Amino acid sequence: MSKSMAILIGVSIYIVGIILIILTIYLIEKQNKKKLDKELARLETLKNLIISSGILTEMEKVKSLINNEKLLSTYEKWEKRYKQIEKESIPRLTDSLLTCEELIDNKKYKEASYELAKTEIDIYYVKTDMELLLEEVKEITYSEERNRNAVTKLKSIYREVVTKYTNNQNDYKGMEERINLQFDNINKLLSAFEVVMEQNDYEEVGKIVHALDDLINNIKIVI
Repeated sequence: MSKSMAILIGVSIYIVGIILIILTIYLIEKQNKKKLDKELARLETLKNLIISSGILTEMEKVKSLINNEKLLSTYEKWEKRYKQIEKESIPRLTDSLLTCEELIDNKKYKEASYELAKTEIDIYYVKTDMELLLEEVKEITYSEERNRNAVTKLKSIYREVVTKYTNNQNDYKGMEERINLQFDNINKLLSAFEVVMEQNDYEEVGKIVHALDDLINNIKIVI
């Protein structure tokens, strides 16, 4: 083999090596970009799902129930929290995602990966805030059905207790006064329940339902 041929072969191997290195770097960068673009799209979807129609529907339900200062004050606090998420938190997340997109486009993949991780944490914080708000609102919107169902079951137990007591009063000699006092307390609470439900005083409703549950189950044990 001539010297010039050996040099040509060496140069060819060198060029092929350079091409392979360039191609490998290109494929790695392409894979990194694809991975980061996919992550960016996932976080964009998560951000967009934070504010759903569900929270707006439940807020409107509460608004239609307002007929006292306490519920109005509660609603206004919820509305303020919602607006803060909508007007401040969501735009902040959007800006963060745009920064991530810019870093990816500029092939700053390490910085983009770091920013994406930070943004994901922020998204979950905001998502949690919204979920907590929705749960609090549902405590009101689902309250009437839930509490009425609970009291309906308690009334059924109470009727059985009263019937058993009425049919077997001789078995409770010496206990009549205490038992009748409990009956009076239960009847007063049942009346109070209807009043506070009419007033949409859901905080007080919960207390009454809890008290009814205790009194009725205690008298059931006695009878």
